[in-house]
Amino acid sequence: MSSRIFLPFGDADSWPTLFEEAGKPVKWLIKDLFVEGNCYSLYAPPGLGKSALALWLMARLVTDPEKEDVLVIYLNHETTGVQSAIYLKGMGYDESADFSRFKHYTLPNMAPLNNAKGAKQLDQLIDASVTNYKLDYEEKHGVEHTT
Repeated sequence: MSSRIFLPFGDADSWPTLFEEAGKPVKWLIKDLFVEGNCYSLYAPPGLGKSALALWLMARLVTDPEKEDVLVIYLNHETTGVQSAIYLKGMGYDESADFSRFKHYTLPNMAPLNNAKGAKQLDQLIDASVTNYKLDYEEKHGVEHTT
């Protein structure tokens, strides 16, 4: 009798599990566009507005009162923060928008994210962003942030 072969990249999906998950209600991050928990990629030739679209989606998320538990972290590796503000102004946002849940990092000095050092730095950045957001919230509202 042969031994089971274990693949270095994981086993095949379990169809019963997939069908069980497929029967659950969809949780929308942005209705009819993005499902919570999925990963998405914007791909197009340069200059077609991928960054502007990403900014608009993130701004929409953090200003949606039904998404108060969403914290957006944007690592901007191509333009300045001022350019992001110019894009957002063109979309109708200004300094009165509550972007307290939108953490924008301009050209962060980080290792590539496809290695252990970059992954660790990303974890640190996320932890710091979440902690600082909660502290800012508590300071502003006088109550502990619970999510």
